[in-house]
Amino acid sequence: MASANLVWESDQTTDLQTNEIKPYLATFKTNGSQSLDWIQKGGKLSANYKVVSIDGIWANVSNLGTITFLVERNGKNLRARFERNLSGLFITLIYPNSGGEARLQFRIKSVSAL
Repeated sequence: MASANLVWESDQTTDLQTNEIKPYLATFKTNGSQSLDWIQKGGKLSANYKVVSIDGIWANVSNLGTITFLVERNGKNLRARFERNLSGLFITLIYPNSGGEARLQFRIKSVSAL
């Protein structure tokens, strides 16, 4: 996965601190080991992150596995964990906020080559 250009479509998010679940449409684009794009509001809001490091190897996203990207934008770091487990396919974003650390998990309804 670290060398692939993939598009990940989300339809739901869970705040892992409060367990609040909301419908949420977003697109994530992984550009190999170079960058991660987080696209929201039908493309009206987009953030591009530079990949700083990668932890793990996940060769085939159709199989169970996980890989974590440490990414940076405007001097701020964010961890993005991509995972397929028995419950489905998810992206978990972990980033600092005013209360310490935010953890949002996005349920992925589809993933395809870019």
